[in-house]
Amino acid sequence: MKIKDILIVLVFSLILILNMIAETSEWVKKARIVGGIISYDMEKTEIKERIDRYAKQGVSVLLIWTASSDNHYFTDNDREFLKDVSSYIHNKYKEMKVIVYIGPLEEQSYDVDMDEDGKVDPGKKSIYTEHPEWLQVGIDGRPAVFYGDIAFWIEPTSEDTWLCPNDPEIRKIWYDKIIKLAKTGIDGVWWDVPFFIHYFGDNWDGNWTCHCNDCQNSFKKFSGKLIPNEENWQNPPWRRYIDWRFASMANFIKECKKRAKRVSPDFVIINETWDPNNVFLPQVGFSPYYMRITNSNDGIAHEFGSQDPQNYHFYSWLLDTVQGIVYRGVDLDRASWILSYSHNKEHAKTRCASVLFSGSNFFEVGFPEMAGTIDPELRTKLFHWIKDNEKYYYGEKLKALSNVAVFYSFPSLKYYGLTSENNPDELLGTTMLLLKNRIPFKIITDDRVNEIFEYKTIFFPSVFSISDSEVKTIKEFVSKGGTIVISGAPALYNERGAKREKFAFEEICGAFPKNVREIKESVYNKGKCILTPFYYGIDFYKGSSPTNPENEINYEIMERAEQFFQKILNRLENKNFIKINEEIEDLIFYPVISDDYLILRVNNLKGLKSGNFTPVSQNNIVLTIKFPKGIKPIRAEQIELLEKARPLSFTINKQSIVTNFDIKRHKLLIFRISRGKKIKPVR
Repeated sequence: MKIKDILIVLVFSLILILNMIAETSEWVKKARIVGGIISYDMEKTEIKERIDRYAKQGVSVLLIWTASSDNHYFTDNDREFLKDVSSYIHNKYKEMKVIVYIGPLEEQSYDVDMDEDGKVDPGKKSIYTEHPEWLQVGIDGRPAVFYGDIAFWIEPTSEDTWLCPNDPEIRKIWYDKIIKLAKTGIDGVWWDVPFFIHYFGDNWDGNWTCHCNDCQNSFKKFSGKLIPNEENWQNPPWRRYIDWRFASMANFIKECKKRAKRVSPDFVIINETWDPNNVFLPQVGFSPYYMRITNSNDGIAHEFGSQDPQNYHFYSWLLDTVQGIVYRGVDLDRASWILSYSHNKEHAKTRCASVLFSGSNFFEVGFPEMAGTIDPELRTKLFHWIKDNEKYYYGEKLKALSNVAVFYSFPSLKYYGLTSENNPDELLGTTMLLLKNRIPFKIITDDRVNEIFEYKTIFFPSVFSISDSEVKTIKEFVSKGGTIVISGAPALYNERGAKREKFAFEEICGAFPKNVREIKESVYNKGKCILTPFYYGIDFYKGSSPTNPENEINYEIMERAEQFFQKILNRLENKNFIKINEEIEDLIFYPVISDDYLILRVNNLKGLKSGNFTPVSQNNIVLTIKFPKGIKPIRAEQIELLEKARPLSFTINKQSIVTNFDIKRHKLLIFRISRGKKIKPVR
């Protein structure tokens, strides 16, 4: 074959691969997910009937379980069952995909402790009795083995073990199993709890796994040192141990992904995690951000819910909504699948509205199981409505429209122990305050720091750990006219957790204030710095009590935080380009823009409280929104959740759109636009 022919073959092969990747990415990003109730012991006709039913409901991703979903083995029954299911789905339904639930690092041995005395009965075998070397080991030397119903998914007579991802036998077992799974024709796996277990039950809190011999050897290669035997954040080897845990978990998943894709290039690994963007991330050694920047998986299923759905109140919904925005901001080009549970049909609709608001993917399910439905008819309506309008949530070129961004600092989460465990809550409280004040915001992560120049104001909620290169970029941003707002802890540490000689932004902002209620404002060239040591975000987050139904809302603390935050907002220019009539309450907006559309996602939270999931409808909302220079609104329509599109009339006043609308729960306001040659941001 001639060189020219070889090059042509290579080019076409590359195009095919890129198309395959694009198709994979597309279905993952547009997923409408359910837990399917089918199993290998059903008749094939019944399995097909159930799949047909899911297809009619508009399901695009069917999550199923096998007999070995929670075990390290893989049976012939599993293999034949998955081949039959994937073959039937792929041959009959072009859009539907099927993925399988697995839990590689947690495994139960059933009915081994029938007298419930906390140990395996004589004559019985379990993971721990047969393979003690597989288990994660805590900092106190104990293996991660548990008995009794310490969690709702564990049977009272079971043994529950957490396995080490660095054990060579476990790695080999799962490398082989993931290959076998890929060969069945399924589209991927839903990989649950990829964690180093940090706390579990009543007597495991703070155990910082893993300290087994395999992990000791792995850490020695990683750092040249032994794993520290005590938690000490000022100790560099301890911080390297924290780094190693993230890298170690990601490596295990990435190696599984690599082997699966050799068999089936469009095979995906979606990791489930219940990560509330706080100290939990470093404690378990798993981060959606780290998985993305290392390309170790294909997406995240974020399991969250502020509390039992029955106890949800206004601030629970507000927190869940900002969580979705933060997840989307961290996941970026990957999908954010939201696994959260509904209490009844009204709750499911409001839950769906919350998920769609951020552009995340809805998993329709009832509380507290992962399979089943609140109502099949409602599911059908929701999923078909989402499919009809998916371009307004998952379009490739959609981009948040905002003057404000919030900086997501992974090192400040990772090394939380350098300052305070409360620090991460400053991010959540700040974003809740912004959304409540109808100020759209974009999340900017460490690896995308150069994007700050697209915004006017950047909030740094307790960002105490940051690299020199990021500091340099941020200084340039301020010099050119940007504003930074730094709250809580000052940036006294670099990205490795080493302490600086002084506050990282002292050159442009001056010394960081010490008075907790002080707001210091300073000018640097064309921009300015606003500094405060007050954790107003934490106060608002804790005062609003979004996650704990036993705590009453502390309005005094919450209002103090709001008043302080308002003082900061008063110092900002062009913070908000969305205005509505004053009497309208509890309405939140998230604007996005593409080549063809300017879209406002609007959620109505009025009247939401414990036991009531139906917002109070609001009418005659007069909306004024400034639009970027260089675009021209042509026509508009409005779409209420579960309803059809209707025309939306509007007028143009200079650089603003003025319109009037009503809302029940969730609405899209869609403006078709034409673009000029130069598009300038909203100012």
